[in-house]
Formats: sequence, C-alpha cells, structure tokens
Amino acid sequence: MKECKCKTCEYMFQYFTQGAHPKRKAVWCRGDEEYIEKYFNEHKINKAKGFIGFYNVYKKDFAVTKTPKWCPLNAIKHEGGKIDKA
Repeated sequence: MKECKCKTCEYMFQYFTQGAHPKRKAVWCRGDEEYIEKYFNEHKINKAKGFIGFYNVYKKDFAVTKTPKWCPLNAIKHEGGKIDKA
C-alpha cells in the first residue's frame, strides 16, 4: 500500500465556512470515525475530531502536506490490515 495523502483520499470531506472567511473550505476526515474519536481521546488531542485543515478556494491548494498521525488508513496499514476498535 502506498502512502496515504489527505488530498487524494476518498474520505476527505470539504464544506464552505461561514463568517469572516467565506472563500475557504474546512476539510474533515470521514473515515473510521470511531477510530478517530478513540485516538483523539487516548492522546488527549483537544480540537475538533477529524478536522484536517482549511482549503483556499482562490489559490486552489490544500494546506496539508502530509497525513495526520490519527489517519484511519495509516492505522490499517500499520496494524496489519485492521483497526482495533476495542
């Protein structure tokens, strides 16, 4: 399996934000949400679960250059093909 990249991942989800920055999209991971929540809780990550970053509509670039450590696809790759949800 090749390296996972959020930019090309099938689980990446974008939507327009409201308010001060209406021309950017918020980018979220909608992979294995149970795994993401478990990872955030275990590592005491205090931010929105599954939030990756922002996407500038005008520049057409994606700010994330590498996959977050909590990526469910990386867990599958490193855990021998399955995610432990226990």
